[in-house]
Amino acid sequence: MGLIDYVNIARRRWMTILAFVVLGTVAAAAYTSTLTYSYTSSSRLYVSMATGTSVSDAYQGNMAAQQRVTSYVNLVTSERVMAGVIEDLQLDTTPAALASTITTSFAPATVLIGISVSDTTPDNARAINDAVVTEFRDLVNEIETTEIGAAPAAKVTVVDPATTPAAVGGPAPMRTLLMGAIAGMLLGCAAAYLRDRLDKRIRTTGQVA
Repeated sequence: MGLIDYVNIARRRWMTILAFVVLGTVAAAAYTSTLTYSYTSSSRLYVSMATGTSVSDAYQGNMAAQQRVTSYVNLVTSERVMAGVIEDLQLDTTPAALASTITTSFAPATVLIGISVSDTTPDNARAINDAVVTEFRDLVNEIETTEIGAAPAAKVTVVDPATTPAAVGGPAPMRTLLMGAIAGMLLGCAAAYLRDRLDKRIRTTGQVA
């Protein structure tokens, strides 16, 4: 069979192909409706220590800050911080459930902490991130203050504040629909070819010969 033969099959069986394209698109739309899309808002913090002005003091302070970062990343999702966020924002959730939506990260040999919060709406993702940062900084100030009225030994500074995410996480809905339509078209072409091969009706003089 040549190209013209396949074109003729597509012309004769276009309704079959169209039906599969519609079914593929509908199936993709149904699948998309079952997905839960989320928005992620991220922020970055800088940890520093209260030290003297000499080079030696600065070096020791930086090393101490690096040591604290490894512990601080666990404090971000601690029950105390999560409970404070829930109370501040009046969230209908539990500390454990809220912690599961938060991801913390840090690069070795640095004093930077990354916080990412995922939620079903972009505004909530940013609000929760801001609240987490606030509660976390308050906790660090309390832990690092050894004397009443004294400045805390460690300080957490917001380098990159949380922003309202514009892009949704997960597979793009339009891409999923397009993939469903393409899959339906391929299946439709296969069904059209098979149906045409099984059709014994004579349509051309070449078939008569």
